[in-house]
Amino acid sequence: MTYLRTQDEPSTTTLVRHCIQGDMDAWSRLVERYARLVHAIPVRHGLTPHEVDDVGQEVFLALAQNLHEIEDPERLPGWLATTARRVT
Repeated sequence: MTYLRTQDEPSTTTLVRHCIQGDMDAWSRLVERYARLVHAIPVRHGLTPHEVDDVGQEVFLALAQNLHEIEDPERLPGWLATTARRVT
């Protein structure tokens, strides 16, 4: 699944940098940008809607805890997908 962004949207790298600095708006935008990707994985595994939400919360909690360790933010979709598969 590919996520396209328009010219006026910040890059994932920019959002991650702002998140690390404590910008909650950037965090909200980052979660919004990748929520569908994260939730699609447990859905494909047949989890219930409640379980899908739980996986999403665990994945984004893991991201918040490890955000400063993300070496290449533009590869974040892969990190999120891998984390979602592990949590599922």
